[in-house]
Amino acid sequence: MSLESIILKLGEGLRPVITKVVPMKLLSRMKASVVNKASANVAAEGFLPYEPKSFPYGVNLVGNIKGDNGLGQSARIAAKLLKTGDVPYVIRDFFVPPGGSRTNTEYASEVINEDGKNGGKVSQDQMPYGINLIDVNASEFTLAYMNMGKEMWDRHYNIGFWAWEVEDFPEEWLPAFNLVDEVWTPSEFVSNVLRKYTDKPVMTVPHCIELKTDSNCDRKYFGLPEDKFLFMVSFSSGSVMERKNPLAAIKAFKEAFLLNSKESLENVSSDGVGNIIDSQIREAIKEGTVLGGKKSGYNGVGLVIKISEPELSEKDADILASILTPEEQENVYIIKGTSGKEEMNSLVECVDAYVSLHRAEGFGLVMGEAMYLGTPCIATNWSGNVEFMNPSVACMVDAKLIELDRDLDPFKKGYKWADANVSTAAAYMKKLVYDKDYYDRIKKGAYEYARTHLAYENVAKKVKGRLDEISKE
Repeated sequence: MSLESIILKLGEGLRPVITKVVPMKLLSRMKASVVNKASANVAAEGFLPYEPKSFPYGVNLVGNIKGDNGLGQSARIAAKLLKTGDVPYVIRDFFVPPGGSRTNTEYASEVINEDGKNGGKVSQDQMPYGINLIDVNASEFTLAYMNMGKEMWDRHYNIGFWAWEVEDFPEEWLPAFNLVDEVWTPSEFVSNVLRKYTDKPVMTVPHCIELKTDSNCDRKYFGLPEDKFLFMVSFSSGSVMERKNPLAAIKAFKEAFLLNSKESLENVSSDGVGNIIDSQIREAIKEGTVLGGKKSGYNGVGLVIKISEPELSEKDADILASILTPEEQENVYIIKGTSGKEEMNSLVECVDAYVSLHRAEGFGLVMGEAMYLGTPCIATNWSGNVEFMNPSVACMVDAKLIELDRDLDPFKKGYKWADANVSTAAAYMKKLVYDKDYYDRIKKGAYEYARTHLAYENVAKKVKGRLDEISKE
């Protein structure tokens, strides 16, 4: 076994040590090295074709079921879809170190690999069904195959659930297609990208949303002011910060509320977004009276920046703060640390608006969750999120596509992603703060749309229908 393989298998218990001793870029390169070396062997080895009559009907679900990040939530959504559709299933927990924090226990009692760690072996009897649904992205899919073993692939129908964010797919991930019979994705945006690279079936299975909050996790709990209209932006230091683009949200907030009023209004006019800030709103801006928001009586505005997994990149908070003067930082509240799911939901619920000026999203789960919680969103009008967002339920910020001028692993130089218009976002911030009717309309529309269109029942029927078809092939 190579040194890279040994380090990757050290497991969850050593994660804090690994991330401090081994730089994230080096870990990524080591993981890529293991995947690339194994992919050629896997492709040559092959596996036996699907035999539906050899197994009972049901799904062996594989994924980072305890993960606190989006991948973990994706696996839990898949589990709930199967449960909602009355599809028999078992869950095998799988993650690749460092893998992000793993504290979610929603499905802990259903996990079949006892230690819950990468390398926890299970028998064929524990994964009895004929369909494998592997909620592991293409970048790590070969590692899942190596971990589970060829016997778990042979004679099974193997579905990969993959997310991706831009219109080009990394060449080094293409061998993962050799390991699947079919791919599911959370959006048509992702599905259309993958269809360019394979003739195998690709089906869109949108993420569904049903959330719980904790009434104890209010503004006081988070150390946030009660008397301010609060915007929020969030990202994880375990992912590519440039993709989430929190700097743009900070710049928009600065333009909207920290520049002097005359300069800010001139920026709005020059960027052609005067229709957002009409004459009535201009008067409210001059008076400085906050009218929008979840509560009345606000006397100011603030920006909440939530950084999950800050230990993975201690520089991120400093980078964000560097574009604000000490005086400007007085109304900016940085919350560092990974939250449990209900705690994070509660934070999104207790702010007045969520901002995502992302470069690209495969789906945009936190935006959908904000809508479900009745928190209006200001969002880039490009990529996966546009499939559940429109101007009736969100503040959609136009963007132009730009080329990356350097590699940002896994995104390559020359790939294209969005550059949201900061002045338009700033105008929408003002609109939400100073136009109560508009705020209430977006809030209500988002809440109702998310609870109807992002519900589990219809998607569960689609999933069960496809699984029924596969089992009869």
